[in-house]
Amino acid sequence: MNFILIFLLLIISSNENLYAYNQNVFNHVDSVKLALSKNLSDNQLANLKTSASLNNTSKTNQVPVLDAKIDFETFLDLTVPNWTVTNTSIYIASKQSFDFKKVSPKYINHILFLPLPDYLNNQMKNLVPIYNECGVDAIMFETFAYDSYKLNLAVYNCKNIDAARTLYSVLKSGSTNSIRHGSISSEDDSSISLCQNNFFISIKTQSSEEEIEKNAALNLAKQINKLSLADNNIPNILNRLPSFGKIEGSEKLIIGEESARYFFTIPLFDDLKLTNLISGAVCDYRMEDPFKERLRILLLKFKDHKSATEVYDEYIASLNHSDSIKKIRLKFDSPDSGSSPVSDKSYPQIYKTNSKFMLCQTGDNYFLIIKNARKVQSLTEFAPTILY
Repeated sequence: MNFILIFLLLIISSNENLYAYNQNVFNHVDSVKLALSKNLSDNQLANLKTSASLNNTSKTNQVPVLDAKIDFETFLDLTVPNWTVTNTSIYIASKQSFDFKKVSPKYINHILFLPLPDYLNNQMKNLVPIYNECGVDAIMFETFAYDSYKLNLAVYNCKNIDAARTLYSVLKSGSTNSIRHGSISSEDDSSISLCQNNFFISIKTQSSEEEIEKNAALNLAKQINKLSLADNNIPNILNRLPSFGKIEGSEKLIIGEESARYFFTIPLFDDLKLTNLISGAVCDYRMEDPFKERLRILLLKFKDHKSATEVYDEYIASLNHSDSIKKIRLKFDSPDSGSSPVSDKSYPQIYKTNSKFMLCQTGDNYFLIIKNARKVQSLTEFAPTILY
């Protein structure tokens, strides 16, 4: 009986704390809205942080302070002739800072203070690691309407242009079209995807058949292209990819472990520790000679040769100790050759998994993995064109 009473008292106490916490959050948000609606100065905004803080500074009751250093003004100014903006929502991830100066007071009532990524649907929630790796800290949604037609604009703010390119590769729809909407863009029947500086932009129509909506989407895309936000220089890692046999539009920029995992499935991925990774790329190739192949490569660039070698050593060791993965001994691996190429990281290591062959090899500060080959010779002839 005493145990039950204690349990009930704990529940009541917890609910009271939760109510107090929520009430403090609401009061804090209201004070921020009031401050922004009055267009306060920087000093007044700084003072607001102190006045809005809680007396109780315990972890449980700490008000989430939010970072709103995102300037969506450029996108908020976009218009489509005869179309009306019916909804604008800006979602901001929780951060431990306090700067709302660049959030327009005009739209403050539409801002929802939610932790990343609760504002996304179930499909999007599966991409939490990707959003975190890309540093997505704010998203703007805007709906345009004309009669019964609708058009949705989404702008994702990422930590830098490489992160925006990576998110573009994850969320884009359709095939790449580098002429119509700029060098980082793609489209299908109902959407246009673009990448501008540190922003990934998605424009979606309500229907894939309505020309009025398609024309409006095209109008928005053209306006965004004219904003001159884009730094369209191709990353060095992508320039290193051979052009012969490359399937255009299959290039994907890797900025960390999560994006590598998302784009490139390999055995024992958890043993591929991408410490000191600078950048990476995934790309598909169609080969005709000496054999018809559809290969996928993962090229990783590290800060130095030592870092690349350490990652290589650990991953190769895991493959060699796996009972389900067969190592293929090449001719120059033979003990009769008088040398030990296996210990030389510049020599390819070939493995057979699920009836296909996979190559692992290093060169300078790069680590290369090629998979999906039906013939070993396809791997040994293609790898040098990438690494050397």
